[in-house]
Amino acid sequence: MSAQDKIYFPGLNGIRFIAAFSVIVHHVEQTKYWANLPNVWGKSVFIDSLGHRGVSLFFTLSGFLITYLLMAEISKTSTVNVYKFYVRRTLRIWPLYYFITLFTFFVLPHLVTLPGISGDLNTDFYIKLFLYLILIPNIARQMYPSVLGSNQAWSVGIEEQFYAYWPLLVRWFKRNLMMFFVVFIVLKIAVQLLLMASIELFPASDWIRYLRFANTAWRFLQVEQMAVGAMGAYLLFHGFRRYLSVIYHPVTMWITFAAILISLFVHASFVGFSIIEAVAYTILILNISTNKQCPVKLNAPWLQKMGDISYGIYMYHTICLAVVIRLLMNINLPQASWVWFNVVMYTVPAALTLGVSWLSYQYLEMPFIKLKERFMVVKSSTHSNASSEALSKAKTAANEPQRS
Repeated sequence: MSAQDKIYFPGLNGIRFIAAFSVIVHHVEQTKYWANLPNVWGKSVFIDSLGHRGVSLFFTLSGFLITYLLMAEISKTSTVNVYKFYVRRTLRIWPLYYFITLFTFFVLPHLVTLPGISGDLNTDFYIKLFLYLILIPNIARQMYPSVLGSNQAWSVGIEEQFYAYWPLLVRWFKRNLMMFFVVFIVLKIAVQLLLMASIELFPASDWIRYLRFANTAWRFLQVEQMAVGAMGAYLLFHGFRRYLSVIYHPVTMWITFAAILISLFVHASFVGFSIIEAVAYTILILNISTNKQCPVKLNAPWLQKMGDISYGIYMYHTICLAVVIRLLMNINLPQASWVWFNVVMYTVPAALTLGVSWLSYQYLEMPFIKLKERFMVVKSSTHSNASSEALSKAKTAANEPQRS
């Protein structure tokens, strides 16, 4: 690959947008629930699953792409420049994350209040703010009631925690990466089983509440899904024909796609389900982005643009939902016409989110994205208009998938 070439995976932006949009639908009903309006929050498996599956897809995709780029960097330089990695992640994630945090803690409460949640912000306000500022909003979410407008930041916190150690581990275990991924996943699940067993064995202990807290926090720390995505990146990067040909086989592809759709209507929470889920998403990612025979194409120009602003969509949508539902409650639309209220709730916040996210991408995020490019060791792109060449290692697969 020449110095001007960039790693590009067709369809990843489309996957990002679908994941972000599914979370919006999930949170429409949650926001209605918070506002004490009729809703299906907690009653519809499909609505509940959309949000959870969307976040899991984000986690798996993050592990896949980050690990692929790290392996490309090792191939190019024999190591990982951890400092530049941290700078790149900081420039991409922190500006919007901290803007949302400060806005929802200090500005939004003066603009929008919703019954059932807005008053909760004052509960240990500074402790909660501190947890957000040090990038562990997942712990804040577990300890305290939700923060209107930034509750979704819990998953961003988990990704940042993953990024804190992942490049170091990949660099340390670069000669035995696949074995490291397997051990990492096994240890993650083993600790979860140990915590669950401890709760069962010592239900009356003085420290049972700490065990329960640790068990919940550990379960939501879905880093095993990122590691599964990393395994997919490893198979692709090293061009393992045997495994890739199975992944690209039409039977595997269609069974996986069907299983993902069916899972939206099935409630599953057993230990190990997150692994199964991530495996399915890894197969989906590999087929959509590197299998030329896959009929599902998510690289249309409008999907490319939606993928670019997907981080903003994910971070802004709960604020937009809160603003719209407050305005509709002020004009008594829920009481006047329940049908029109739902039509508006499923359209206007989405449109508002897209507009705000585009403005944010152009004027808040883009300056940092451009600065981030100075710290790239391996060039990557979300668009196909960069000069590129086929990924030779992936070409060894049966239908010659491409990296470009």
